[in-house]
Amino acid sequence: MKSNKFILKYLFIFSIITAPVNQIHASNDANNSTKVIVATTAIAAIGYVNYLYTQPTDPIITIKNLSEEKVAFPLSFQWGASTASTQCEEQCSQGASHSWSRSYLDKNDKTELQAPQFVCKSWDHWQDDIDKVKHLGCNSYRCSIAWNRIQPTETTFDQEAINHYVQMAQYCKEQNIQMMCCLHHYADPTWFLDKGGFAQEENIASFTTYCQKMYEALNPYVSQWIVISQPVAYALKGYKVAMQPPFLKDSGLEATVMLNMFKSHIAVYDLMHTDYEKNKIGQKPEVGICHQIVQMKPANPYNPFDLLVAQLADRLNNQTMLRTFTDGHFQSLLPMVDVAYLPEAPTKFDFFALSYYAPRFFSGTQSVPANVAEELVSKDHFRTIDTQGMYDAIVQASKLGKPVYVVENGINPKTEDQRELLLNSYLSAMSCAIKDGYDVRGYLHWTLMDNYEWGKNTDTTYNGSSFGLYKNRVINDETGELDINFKDHDALLKQSGLHYKKIIGMQK
Repeated sequence: MKSNKFILKYLFIFSIITAPVNQIHASNDANNSTKVIVATTAIAAIGYVNYLYTQPTDPIITIKNLSEEKVAFPLSFQWGASTASTQCEEQCSQGASHSWSRSYLDKNDKTELQAPQFVCKSWDHWQDDIDKVKHLGCNSYRCSIAWNRIQPTETTFDQEAINHYVQMAQYCKEQNIQMMCCLHHYADPTWFLDKGGFAQEENIASFTTYCQKMYEALNPYVSQWIVISQPVAYALKGYKVAMQPPFLKDSGLEATVMLNMFKSHIAVYDLMHTDYEKNKIGQKPEVGICHQIVQMKPANPYNPFDLLVAQLADRLNNQTMLRTFTDGHFQSLLPMVDVAYLPEAPTKFDFFALSYYAPRFFSGTQSVPANVAEELVSKDHFRTIDTQGMYDAIVQASKLGKPVYVVENGINPKTEDQRELLLNSYLSAMSCAIKDGYDVRGYLHWTLMDNYEWGKNTDTTYNGSSFGLYKNRVINDETGELDINFKDHDALLKQSGLHYKKIIGMQK
């Protein structure tokens, strides 16, 4: 909001400076030029004053200790935790490869990056994961399916792997835990990438075939679905900045990948809803779009170049998806220019699955750390605790007109006290949003247990990333040795995990 005000100020000044220049070819009459200057300046001034005094002011969010004070959360609110299969499941014993496997990283000369190995051994100990979700008092668990396990080659499906996830869904239902199933979370089978992945529209059929297979297997137990976790981030990281597979830099394919992922979401939405309406088998599906809202802000709000870069970053990282699912117009950086038009998109989702961590700040074209109090800065320096940012993200997501679930939110903290501060801050912001009338229906913390973080360098250990509410049950990633007390949930529960458990107990 404040950035837009500064932009209007610059437009106001710019209109004064440029109005005479714009009129040189139209007229040499000084009086006419003066009139144009006055009229242009008046329009800009009226627009700015109107914006300044008609925009709603930011709410006052009081950060409370939510483990001790009950606030506004509905009785039906979903309290949970989120995981992703690649980040917590040990590698496939049958050797079916995926895009973060050691073989794929080596093939693409990414020897400096770590691949997941034993991680949390959640393939073998999935029941313990769900028991730990239950121990927190949660009634919701967002997890993902490892596509490479289900479809190890383009022409084969592994029924044992499908049955494994069916067991998980059955157990969740028995424990009265709502399983929110994510079908794609940042990892692909290598055979899919070898044939072009989402950069090729014809490959959408392969993805939807896999999704249909899992829907048919799980729909007796699962009603909430996320087709693709954060497709915009996936496309930008993999095809523009080379942070993740297929590690392409400035390929020019990122918009195509986003578009094909949006089309994939729509296709899967249609097949689920069509199947249910036709057969009335299983649970009625609710299918969400998933996006990480990252507010893009200028490091210096008085610097027009910082403002411009932040606005362009917002268009690419946020508006590309938000606009498509608002009015069907798929655009990239160029305003008013459609790359594609998907008129059906605004009707092809049932909820907004919001990921929110922190804003980003730009000094010129460089992303820089936020200038905030040290207690708000995470161990990785770039992520900060921004209470107002959470509220603003909910407001922005709500503009699409569907219920909002916060499905990812967490921190790699310097201390356990800092994660407690994040929980109190962001959940206070969510409570404020609910009180203000926004339809927020769940909070699923990232993540359940310390796990693999995408693309950590080999000179660090991914177990050094501490996003988890629990410590990792694997104490030696080289051997897969487990903590002897790993089934004692309290023994692995962190101080901040206990705080989250108390919050849930107080707010339910």
